[in-house]
Amino acid sequence: MAERPITPRRPIDEILTGLFHMGPSYYSWRPAGTNDYLLIYTVAGGGRFGTRGGTAFDSREGDFVLLPPGSMHNYGTEPTAGRWNLLWAHFHPRAEWLPLLDWPSLDEGLLHLRADDVASQHALHAQFGLVHESALSTGPFRTRLAMNALERLFLLCGPHNPRQTQAQVDSRIRGVMDHVAKHLQDALTLESLAELSGLSVSRFGHLFKEAVGCSPVEYIERTRVNRARELLRMTLLSVKEIARQVGYSSQFYLSLRFKKRVGVSPSAYREGKQS
Repeated sequence: MAERPITPRRPIDEILTGLFHMGPSYYSWRPAGTNDYLLIYTVAGGGRFGTRGGTAFDSREGDFVLLPPGSMHNYGTEPTAGRWNLLWAHFHPRAEWLPLLDWPSLDEGLLHLRADDVASQHALHAQFGLVHESALSTGPFRTRLAMNALERLFLLCGPHNPRQTQAQVDSRIRGVMDHVAKHLQDALTLESLAELSGLSVSRFGHLFKEAVGCSPVEYIERTRVNRARELLRMTLLSVKEIARQVGYSSQFYLSLRFKKRVGVSPSAYREGKQS
């Protein structure tokens, strides 16, 4: 696998989904993983996941595999299956989701969950289908609907997670993420957030990236740009006022950061010229 070319993937702001029907030659290889979570559900056929520990896990219909940020992506069609139909979602979790993502680990960077009864498998499959359907829609609430559907999927997975009653995510990190969402207009510095968490700057940055998959600074910018996208789609506020509401010092700076992340200017985005 190490000699194979690295599989490309475009960066995402919140969620990107897909439904693949792949043959025997399909594989994906990203030795450093990605900075988001990747959820894969085997619809039919089978997949094979490799790990840094050198083991392999063969998924079959009904298996969920969750790859956290930084986990090696080393997976493809299981040879004897000959085909692999899979639903997948790259996503950045909301703060309150983190306890729901504490799944049993098969090996380093490879988390797994399965509902043993057929009725639950069908319900989970249908819910993942709704995630994908929502992500593909064209309405103004497309991303919010997809994220809400994904949250419901993880909630439905909860009763099948033997770790659910023990799931714990650092409350200090969740508290900071909630604070960011409620105070985007404020000056959100790494030092102020570390102080809010009660941790040193270096320790806070390490724990945050470990839990969320990106640095606090990147998370703040992503949250600000995502809020700006919502306001552009759903309000008639001027770009200058939107910049103020999401915490940018000027319309120019919002436009600069927005275009870097989204690919077009705020005005073009509002006109429907999304890249």
